[in-house]
Parts: sequence; structure tokens; C-alpha cells
Amino acid sequence: MVIVTLPPCVVLLMQNTITNTEKLLVAADELAQTGECDPQEIFSEARQLEERMNGFLLRVERQRHLLDLSVAFFTHIKEVHRFFVCVLFA
Repeated sequence: MVIVTLPPCVVLLMQNTITNTEKLLVAADELAQTGECDPQEIFSEARQLEERMNGFLLRVERQRHLLDLSVAFFTHIKEVHRFFVCVLFA
């Protein structure tokens, strides 16, 4: 089976997204501890951010799996086509 590798720019974008999310979650925790803002509101927003990030990662993984399946499918179609061409014109 052929495995699709993501372009470096996509990998970098994903890494940046994950890093930024982690930084925001740490900052939210620190802000909630200072008492300057309502901690429940901060934690609620942080949970929403975590949920969005998890959804993003899940969608990326599903898309990658779909790409892998598509490449495998068309690779097999090409192999079947070559086989029939060989059989028909041999």
C-alpha cells in the first residue's frame, strides 16, 4: 500500500497550530490562576479550544486516511489496467 506523505508546509502548519494551542492553554491556565478574570469562563474557553483542536486533528487524520485509500485505489486500478492490456495484446 502506498502511504501519502504530507508536504512539509502542511506539516509545519499543523505543528504551528498545535504549538500555538498549547501556548494558549498554558496562558489560559496562568490567567485563571491570577484571579484577574473569571476562572470558570477561562476554563470553559480553554475546553472549547481543546475540543476544536481535537476536532481539527481528527479531520486531518481522516483526510490523510482518505488520501491513502485514494492513492491505493488508483494504484490498483492502474495495475489491473496494465494486466488487462498485457492479456489482451499479448
